[in-house]
Amino acid sequence: MKTTIAMIGAGPGLGLASARRFGAEGFNVALLSRTQEHVDALAAELAGAGITARGYAVDVRDHESLNTALARAADEAGADRNPPVQPCASQGTSPARS
Repeated sequence: MKTTIAMIGAGPGLGLASARRFGAEGFNVALLSRTQEHVDALAAELAGAGITARGYAVDVRDHESLNTALARAADEAGADRNPPVQPCASQGTSPARS
């Protein structure tokens, strides 16, 4: 079974570049962002590069909505629902400013 990585706040810049990199390394990719159309377009672009990706619309400020989307992504990927989480930033801060 492949590991799935969740790209929370997936966008056309860093999020897509990171998804491409992890996908090239063999990961499945779950793309989470505010609009389904947006993440579907990103997933289609990744699929064109041979990367398995799915999109999930979510408001990341709503913890219940985020947890539901992550659980759905894990279920659809057949993944462990309790993977380690390594956030890179939260609440608009960067590690350099902490």
